[in-house]
Amino acid sequence: MSDESRPETSSTQTGSTLYIIAFLVLQVGLPVSYYLGDEIYDERFAWRMFSTVRLTECSSKAREFERGGNIRPLELVHHLQIAWINLIERNRDEVVRRFMRRRCRQADIERVELRTICLTESGDKSVHDWRLNCQSGDIQRKDETLTSP
Repeated sequence: MSDESRPETSSTQTGSTLYIIAFLVLQVGLPVSYYLGDEIYDERFAWRMFSTVRLTECSSKAREFERGGNIRPLELVHHLQIAWINLIERNRDEVVRRFMRRRCRQADIERVELRTICLTESGDKSVHDWRLNCQSGDIQRKDETLTSP
């Protein structure tokens, strides 16, 4: 077969091929970034069929510390829609931070604390504590995982 009989590749075909390759890299790259990252509860870009995170049961409790020493428990269902509560229970960083900052805008609130406890299907327990100092705006997060024996 001579070089003259080989069809030439058009720029349209090359562009299409590059688009398909970029699309496939994106489809594989985003889920892989989840598996290599630190945020195990944020499954927006994960291959969920391989995930056991949805089997994890989490619950969150919040409380506010008023100036003067009163501690007031917060019922999340009275302050947030269930979709936002689910995101808080999945430790979505930005959702937790915005909720806590919004609570600090209430009069006489000195500090807001949130604790989320999660139990995996294997019996492991993780505790996620958040504390926001309303005066300084500093947020502290402490995560602890307890494995079952």
